[in-house]
Amino acid sequence: MNSQLLVGGRKVEDTPQFRTALEQQQKIIREQYEKKLSDLEKERQILEEDKAQVDKCKLLLIKQRDIMIALTGRLNERDETIIQLQEELDAYDRIHRETEEALEVKTEQVSKLEAILKEKNIQIKPLNHMSTKANEVKKKLF
Repeated sequence: MNSQLLVGGRKVEDTPQFRTALEQQQKIIREQYEKKLSDLEKERQILEEDKAQVDKCKLLLIKQRDIMIALTGRLNERDETIIQLQEELDAYDRIHRETEEALEVKTEQVSKLEAILKEKNIQIKPLNHMSTKANEVKKKLF
């Protein structure tokens, strides 16, 4: 009864003021809904773009990892080759040193033998072609 007295005996829902207020509220709610929907759509697009960017970065990192693995393998192969070559060089150096030492011993022996032959007045034929070959061998070694 109270409500009927306030609006002149009619239902509140039937008054033009109520309908206008209801339409305004519905319009406001619809605008808020559309704005929130638009914001959510923008956020979804941003998330999709971010995800696409992350996927690109992930692919790039995978590519870089594969390249690094390949480079590491090649470096390991080179290291092994360098170690082998170093060992070979060390072996050649050792052989060279041993050959030089043997040559020095032989040269010393020849010098002593020549001195003994001179003391005994035994003539020896000079072997220039041998010393030339020895010099050639010596040059090749150095």
